[in-house]
Amino acid sequence: MRDAAGAGEPLALAPHCFLKRLETPALYDVRADALYELDEEGLQFLAAGPSRRGAACTPETAAFVEFCLAEGLIVPSVAPTAISVPAAPPLAPSLRYLLVHLTDRCTLRCRHCFIGPQTGTDLPLADILRAADEFAALQGLRFIVSGGEPMLHRHFWRLNERLPSFPFRSILLTNGTVVDREAARALRFHEVQVSLDGPEDAHDLLRGRGSFRRALGALRLLAEAGMSISVATVVFSGNLERFDELEAILRQFPLKGWSIDVPCPAGALLEHTDLLPEPRRAAQLMSRSFGGGFYGSSGGWACGAHLAAVMADGTIDKCGYFTDRRSGHIAEGLAAAWARIPRWRLAELSCDCPHLADCRGGCRFRARAHGDLRGPDPAMCRLRGVPVSSPPA
Repeated sequence: MRDAAGAGEPLALAPHCFLKRLETPALYDVRADALYELDEEGLQFLAAGPSRRGAACTPETAAFVEFCLAEGLIVPSVAPTAISVPAAPPLAPSLRYLLVHLTDRCTLRCRHCFIGPQTGTDLPLADILRAADEFAALQGLRFIVSGGEPMLHRHFWRLNERLPSFPFRSILLTNGTVVDREAARALRFHEVQVSLDGPEDAHDLLRGRGSFRRALGALRLLAEAGMSISVATVVFSGNLERFDELEAILRQFPLKGWSIDVPCPAGALLEHTDLLPEPRRAAQLMSRSFGGGFYGSSGGWACGAHLAAVMADGTIDKCGYFTDRRSGHIAEGLAAAWARIPRWRLAELSCDCPHLADCRGGCRFRARAHGDLRGPDPAMCRLRGVPVSSPPA
């Protein structure tokens, strides 16, 4: 790809772009949350310090450079800057998304929360930073900070100051109740996702009186501060018919994404089964989701194959729902736990469906709750109009 003749204009990777070795070489734009697959030659070309070589540049190289410039992936530089890239890919499948529950403390007592009783546990800052370092070394893409309410962690603002130094995208998941103007301006995350579950009466039914106004206020303050924002919505019996109203509320904000999900029967929801939505209607509402806030899979792996979760007590799981299947502890390192986390190939699922390559089997916890860990996720089946069988007796 690279022509040896000519010096040309020196270029460098944009500050928000990082080279990765996943299953294939890639370039990740943390600002746009965009992943570009490369071949080995392209990876080495960008790592060595690209340049615009004019007449000495091959047509293939020139087109590649101009594409990268147009996408804002490389920028003019005072001198060629070579950077190092990992010599070998990480464990397969690659760990791309790490969900870190900083604390189990929260300002709310949501009636669908799966975290369990609050114990006042905070994940030590040293463990959080260790997880961040190891995640970066494993070529991670999204470092997702959650709770409880993560902003209650005693060292949250120290973490906030450290996150921009890492080569991944940082995302804060919050209920918005402690976001004031000063906090909105001080946050250094790439994105903040606020939970909003309907117009005021519907949202407050699920999360508590006054929580809607605080969440909506947080979205306004974050937007005014220039933060990239998204919204997460849980479908439940109290908002099934309120999504048009909710969408009208959300139109006032420049949302990067809207994540809509059907709740899993776990945690507090088991004590409030009246909140469980009508399954078919709930699944159809998931189609309104947009943006990149999903944990997809690649190759022949089922959904969630690139995700791990660190809980507030330091244990590491497949996700926050699978706390009965601990895979390790942050003290032993991410890589060791990642090697033990259960995951499944599409061929191992008992799903006979033309949509399998698209939905990747859906949520394994919902499948297990329906009666078969390797079976279909009924929500994803209903979303695509696939008949859902009765759960095994």
